[in-house]
Amino acid sequence: MSTDTSTADTARTGAPSEPSKPSKPAPAANRPSRGSRSGTVLTVITWVLALLFFFPIFCMVLTVFKNESEAYTETPKLFFKPTLSQFTNVLDEAATFAVNSLVATTASTVLVILLAVPAAYALSIRPVKKTQDVLFFFISTKMLPVVAVIVPLYVITGELGALDNIWVMIVLYTAMNLPIAVWMMRSFLQEIPTEVLEAAAMDGAGLAKMWRHVMVPMVGPGIAATALICVIFAWNEFFLAVNLTASASSTVPVYLVGFITSQGLYFAQLSAAATLASLPVVIAGWLAQKAGLLDNIWLLIIFYTAMNLPIAVWMMRSFLSEVPVEMLEAASMDGAGLAKTLRSVIAPVVLPGIAATALICFIFSWNELLFARVLTATVAQTAPVFLTSFVTSQGLFLAQLCAAAFVVSLPVLVAGFAAQDKLVQGLSLGSVK
Repeated sequence: MSTDTSTADTARTGAPSEPSKPSKPAPAANRPSRGSRSGTVLTVITWVLALLFFFPIFCMVLTVFKNESEAYTETPKLFFKPTLSQFTNVLDEAATFAVNSLVATTASTVLVILLAVPAAYALSIRPVKKTQDVLFFFISTKMLPVVAVIVPLYVITGELGALDNIWVMIVLYTAMNLPIAVWMMRSFLQEIPTEVLEAAAMDGAGLAKMWRHVMVPMVGPGIAATALICVIFAWNEFFLAVNLTASASSTVPVYLVGFITSQGLYFAQLSAAATLASLPVVIAGWLAQKAGLLDNIWLLIIFYTAMNLPIAVWMMRSFLSEVPVEMLEAASMDGAGLAKTLRSVIAPVVLPGIAATALICFIFSWNELLFARVLTATVAQTAPVFLTSFVTSQGLFLAQLCAAAFVVSLPVLVAGFAAQDKLVQGLSLGSVK
């Protein structure tokens, strides 16, 4: 009977049928893979960290709707009669400060974009022999603590009669944001295919026409991202504003400090102003004081981590997007788990990005002054706070200040010079997108 069946199949198909191979047992459909379990754990950890970082903002927003007596209590009140009086008081007083911040932020951002785009074009589309040295010079300007140059800036602006002048703040904010803007725009411009530019040139397009019709549509999102970063940094800047302005040109961060007076802390109004300005630094200091955490190095570590984490996540995300998907799929087919893939595949590819991200976070933490000034006294003071000690009521010890500033800047300069190749390679890879 089986012979007849085979003969019939051969007659129908014209070829002898092959014997069927035994099928492999189907894997259990509901069995969770190792990768999915790791992803779930990472998701839970991410949500926990996000909620921890968001909790102070939640407390600040909640305090906005309390009166002063309810806001300044040992045990926070979750149930109270809400009021909008704090917003009313803040809006009545903060108009001038908000206008100053708006003018300084907008004007400096426009100037930064106008200056950064041509510089980035020259360093990306038309690079020269010493391009990497120029790029390192740009980023090295961020390695000097701002407190080290505040006295020369104050003397120069005083001699020019430009203290408490909004145009001085615009110039300083432009200089503050220009290095990072050049880096960002160079990274975006490098993504434009050279074939597109060559085709435009063959069609007779000049530089202006090529920029308007070819480059701008392609790097428009990059310009927007660069402008947004500059707006954030300029809007939140405090140290220069508090030292170089008095009343006519004071900005919103300077206005926030006015709620801490010798008569007491107007905590509800401060929360309202901080909510409007998105600057909860002073509230964090008050919470640390109530918790007995002032002058504690671990508190600074926590704040510096929270300060650098967003930019680090943003940079590392861009690096990880450069890892070819084929490499990850090949590692997964070879049975590599998440830890092995990260160690053996991803880490070697994004090592320059890790170095660049670490150096950027190191620079920001080393030069940070506001948190250290507010939250420390003697035990946990940092180098920028030490530099402020040379400006005393007896006078200015300028020579000692310059010597101390050089010594304080030396570790960052050495670290940056040692990692120069990795830094340039990392930031060029697209880490600032």
